[in-house]
Amino acid sequence: MWIHIVVWIGLAAAAWLLRKKRSKWNVAILSLIAVGNLVGNILSFQEYQTSRETDRRVERNEDSDMTYVRKYRVSVEGESEEWKVQLEIPDRIYTEEESEQIFGEAMEKLDTVILGENESFDNISRKMELVTALPDCPVKIEWNTSEPVMLDWEGNPGDNIPEHGCEVVLDALLKLGDYTKEYVRLVKVYPEEVSGEKQFQRQMQEAVEEDNEDPRYVTLPEYWEGRKLTWKESSGHTGVMILALAAVAAALLGMKKKQDEALEREAREEQMTLDYPELVSKMILLLGAGLSTRRVFERIAADYTSQQKEPKARRRFAYEEAVHTYYEMEGGIPESQAYENFGKRCAVPAYRSLSVLLVQNLKKGNSCLLPLLEKEAQDAFEDRRRAAKIAGERASTKLLLPMAMTLGVVLTIIIVPAFIGFY
Repeated sequence: MWIHIVVWIGLAAAAWLLRKKRSKWNVAILSLIAVGNLVGNILSFQEYQTSRETDRRVERNEDSDMTYVRKYRVSVEGESEEWKVQLEIPDRIYTEEESEQIFGEAMEKLDTVILGENESFDNISRKMELVTALPDCPVKIEWNTSEPVMLDWEGNPGDNIPEHGCEVVLDALLKLGDYTKEYVRLVKVYPEEVSGEKQFQRQMQEAVEEDNEDPRYVTLPEYWEGRKLTWKESSGHTGVMILALAAVAAALLGMKKKQDEALEREAREEQMTLDYPELVSKMILLLGAGLSTRRVFERIAADYTSQQKEPKARRRFAYEEAVHTYYEMEGGIPESQAYENFGKRCAVPAYRSLSVLLVQNLKKGNSCLLPLLEKEAQDAFEDRRRAAKIAGERASTKLLLPMAMTLGVVLTIIIVPAFIGFY
């Protein structure tokens, strides 16, 4: 339960820290974790409620081969906190008379159980059930066989059994506490009869389909081959599993968010790089017409704003940053600071160089700035041509696979009829 509480605290802290950076991705991730934690919290609470006060008398362990561990929550009088305790329960102690009686009952059961689907010990052709334990019996069994090649320790007949059969001595050592008993049985093994897979599954399904006539309920089988069946619903830490799945989904969603942001950033930089020569050319034209640098940004902002009113106008990030720069200057920010902010926001090397030129030549006038911008525009057009050439090479490389597939189809159309005609 404490895991869910920690997650709620973490969600609250994350929501408070991201209150100023609210986006659909952040809301989706936090909502997903919150829903998963809520469902997990409900299921964990239900599992917690199923535990109840138990009797202080605990039955000893009858399975001596396994460590019998019981987990408890203990409340101490006068203490508000429950203590978690894990105890190893000692094994049950048997007397000699009890062990002899239990050994006798176990041997009687073994005569029936180990046959499995076979009819008698004189005709073993299917897998024997050499069990290591019996239902409702504390005896542990260890098997040994005189002919492991013909009949192994798990009761499986071998592959090279002669048609007339082979005699095998089965020797079992029965253990109960400090007492032991030997069980010996002579069997005759014949080549195995192949049986269907999942025999038990099929028999249970047939029993469910045949022995149930109630239209609303299905009664599970109580006995199988004379042995009582105990049915239990599978259970587990469902609440924590739901929370873990939600956390994984949130992590994947966060990775998808970063991937989309990286793709958007790459597309933005590519578009701004392509728009750079055009933007610089407009600035050269306007500066040559006698406008100041501030008025150049005003004119570019006005033209772009009017173009965006058209129905099919496309968003251009470089021009939007120019509009933002103009609004900063109109809002009272000094020109030099506005140009520096312009280069930082664009985050593209070419625009940073442009912002440096604008700041350095702010007091020197357009006559000093124009030659530098013309050289910058010429270099930008050269870079754009190189970028276009690289993009073309990438496109031609992507076409190699479709071209190879087309070539394969053409060769198939030519070669297959030729082979058919040859034969």
